[in-house]
Amino acid sequence: MSRAAERPVELPGTVGEWTADGPARRIDASTIFDYMNGAGELYLAYRFGHLDVHRYTSAERGEITVELYGMGEADDAYGLMSEDWTGEPWAPGTIDVDSRRALYGAGLLRMACGRTYVRALAAQDSPEARDAIEALADAIAADCPPPTTPAIVEALPRAVPGGGAPLELQPDRTRFLRSYLVLNNAYYLSPDDALGLARAEGAVYAEYRPAGGDHTTRARAVVVRYVDEGAATEGLATFQRTVLGDTPVADTPPPAAGARESGERWSAFELGGARLALVLDAPTADAADRLLRALTGAPGAPEETP
Repeated sequence: MSRAAERPVELPGTVGEWTADGPARRIDASTIFDYMNGAGELYLAYRFGHLDVHRYTSAERGEITVELYGMGEADDAYGLMSEDWTGEPWAPGTIDVDSRRALYGAGLLRMACGRTYVRALAAQDSPEARDAIEALADAIAADCPPPTTPAIVEALPRAVPGGGAPLELQPDRTRFLRSYLVLNNAYYLSPDDALGLARAEGAVYAEYRPAGGDHTTRARAVVVRYVDEGAATEGLATFQRTVLGDTPVADTPPPAAGARESGERWSAFELGGARLALVLDAPTADAADRLLRALTGAPGAPEETP
């Protein structure tokens, strides 16, 4: 279903013991901070279009607030879901439970339906509130397009063999993003846009570790797809200058690949066309090299697991 073909979301006037408290309130980019203070930065980082706020009230059981975020693309709604993969998977409407596009916990539903991102929160968690939110979720998801995963996320290798135990992708620590502010929430890199993500089509942050491993055996990966090769080259140069501390040499292009030790941890990077792959905070030089080869498809890299 195309963006233009997605139907407007229609919610019922009553659900269980709750009744809609008037028409929805429309929030746009100019008023989002009035509605949610500093948290608006997260939504603006994902091509926020507008927000419709529906309130349902019950004299006995408090309020249910439904927030429908109209995002630029389905990838943006997915990105907001990827901020937190915890919760009980649900299967409202056409959404499949295995897709994890609807997660519920402690009175809060989070859901990605096409390019619409949904939050439904009960002020008082109860079985009745859960049933009401489930009914609202079914109404919202009645005609969802098939769930998709951003291509840059789908391309991540699931496992990286070699060096003893394979490094395994941690799905619950994988985020699609477009902004350095979102990246810094997952892994603080720099107070500024050290990768030039303002000129990126999209990026993914992921963590890898061996089975049974902990933070000491973890390696972090960032892959960025830029709008063009020039933006990618500038992004790498900024990373090398601001994060690695390299001093640029006049009229000399920065190296397109390399590795670096910092304390007892390792980083590695490789630029190919408009795509930049980074390994950060790896426990050994070998782990950094193996993961980078898997990310870039270099000779000797393991084949991706579908």
